[in-house]
Amino acid sequence: MERGRQDVFLDLGPGRRVHCVVAGKGPDVVYFPANGGSVEDMRLVIGTIAERYRFVGIDPPGREPTEWPDEPFSFFEDLPPVIDRCLAELDVGPHAALGHSMGGMYALQHANRHRGLVKGLVLFEGFVTLPIHYATAAPDGFRPFRMTPEEGEAYRRRYAANRRWEDTRPNFKATFWPSQQAHDARPWVAELGIPILVFIGENGQKLPTDPAGWRRQLGMDRVQHLSVEVIPNAGHWMMLDDPERVGKALMCFLENLFR
Repeated sequence: MERGRQDVFLDLGPGRRVHCVVAGKGPDVVYFPANGGSVEDMRLVIGTIAERYRFVGIDPPGREPTEWPDEPFSFFEDLPPVIDRCLAELDVGPHAALGHSMGGMYALQHANRHRGLVKGLVLFEGFVTLPIHYATAAPDGFRPFRMTPEEGEAYRRRYAANRRWEDTRPNFKATFWPSQQAHDARPWVAELGIPILVFIGENGQKLPTDPAGWRRQLGMDRVQHLSVEVIPNAGHWMMLDDPERVGKALMCFLENLFR
């Protein structure tokens, strides 16, 4: 159950309405979805988070049901003002930043831009560079693994709808994905000085077995407070494959963070 869930549309100008999900009360936990994903991908975990925290999920341009015109849109130049405006309108204070895939990349950039405001990072296969993503995530991860048939079908519908969103906006599509290629958090990720939890979906790919190996693999050699949660028999959408295990590890991290 998603406690007190509200679906909010924020008007940011003509033809610009951003969909957000807000649930629960307590310290703020902000979620950024993946390319092709949406806040709804967290629906099986939102209720768990909302038992102790205020969950704020933002569907930025590129996802249903957010509305945005067909115009060039940069990951580095255009996305941050949209997110900052949404967080301001929702009165978000100090918070944990959660991000899935591209959303994890953005969560890293967001934490770098708002040092002191972001207290911790949770990255659902969101990595410091795209090459590290390709070297770490399961190659066949973009499919349901242990989702129920209903959840798997709903996931496929959302994914297809978000792809259509971009396909109908060729100027947006031609600029947003290419602009993400320059993402590289390695030079400054350790300087953030905050705890980082990384979720990995495991499906037979070769993965490290010790903390030092994980630090090298993730490009986070100097990150002091790094933890990794490997979800067996799960893919890129591990929060839908195993919401119970993901929720338990996530809540443990948040409880330590906001202690």
